[in-house]
Amino acid sequence: MSTTTTNYGLNKPADEDFYDVSIQNDNMDLIDTALKQIEGDLTGHNVTSTAHSAGIAGNAATANKLATARTIALTGDATGSGPFDGSADVSIAVTLQNVLTKVLTGLSTATSAVITATDTILSALGKLQAQITTNLATLTSHTGNTSNPHTTTVTQVAAAGGTLPIANGGTAATTAADARTNLGIGTAGTLASQTAVTNSASYVPTGSAIYTLTGRTAAASAAETNYTTLMFRGESLNSSATTPAVNGAIAWTYS
Repeated sequence: MSTTTTNYGLNKPADEDFYDVSIQNDNMDLIDTALKQIEGDLTGHNVTSTAHSAGIAGNAATANKLATARTIALTGDATGSGPFDGSADVSIAVTLQNVLTKVLTGLSTATSAVITATDTILSALGKLQAQITTNLATLTSHTGNTSNPHTTTVTQVAAAGGTLPIANGGTAATTAADARTNLGIGTAGTLASQTAVTNSASYVPTGSAIYTLTGRTAAASAAETNYTTLMFRGESLNSSATTPAVNGAIAWTYS
């Protein structure tokens, strides 16, 4: 004896029944109708979100905030809390724990001795304040006076050593040769050679000798005039070869 399916009522022939084409066709029609209905429902869900609204309720439909608000809290050395439901930012006022304060009393400035590692806070502060108070007048005198007066002994000056940088007006050197090199003078500042010229009123108006210098590092002495007298010679035109005097006119010969 034939039976039917639970969901769509499709005819199921028994083992002893003969195959009936009309029954098969009826089953096909039922299956086709059911599949078409499913296809229509899926299409409607894909086109509009409201097709799902029947099965969705509460905050899940909008997701604008939490269904149940929560509290965010801080614990430990800093405490505070604030409610949060997702609809807005949360700000938390923080309270710090275990903040210890103590007023120090009994500061003594009677001594300006050196501060040591074993001094208490009050003792160290007292020594520091005493040093400031004691030296304040001297410091004010120095900073308020453009001449910045102070006393320097000969021994202190003699003990000063080292070199003065070029940027501060020095040469950054301890020898004359190094100083010339650092200042970019090189050998131009060295007395390289001297050539004595016989003294004569015809050549040098004053002085006992004149020197030709390639460079110097010291002022000229009385015997080093450091200048040359510019001299002009006359000219003569001759019809025959002529031998002029050493200091005479320049002779020209024409033919």
